[in-house]
Amino acid sequence: MAGQSSRLVICGILGVAAALLGGYHGVGEVLQGETVPRGIFINAWGGPACRIEAGQNCAPAITMLPTTFVRIGVVTIVTSAATLASTLLILMGRSRGAPLFASSVLLLLVGGGGIAPILGLAGAAVGRSARSGKVGGDIHRGVVEPPV
Repeated sequence: MAGQSSRLVICGILGVAAALLGGYHGVGEVLQGETVPRGIFINAWGGPACRIEAGQNCAPAITMLPTTFVRIGVVTIVTSAATLASTLLILMGRSRGAPLFASSVLLLLVGGGGIAPILGLAGAAVGRSARSGKVGGDIHRGVVEPPV
């Protein structure tokens, strides 16, 4: 089916982009060293001195890990690798999107930024629709079930 193929391509692009962007955040966190963040809102690049309003690329993120930037970055990179692996599972037909959904939510919580998890969640939704063969449910095909 041409529709299924195109949805799988879109899923692959979104999943790989999420993994790469999450890994980018992870590398920036590792490079900040053994300092401990002051709160859950962090800058993956540039540290606390980075100012978004000054046009600097700070790569803001959220982390729930109460540890050093190096450890946060390593966990973010590993989670990004899991996001990539989850994308490959969808493309190989071994998953319908749940692992990509889970790894994207985890990526949000460990320091992968905000855009990467959104891309991953979108990829999971597209991958699920590609693997289930449905787009928009039965109402999209003109079949409406009466309420019971």
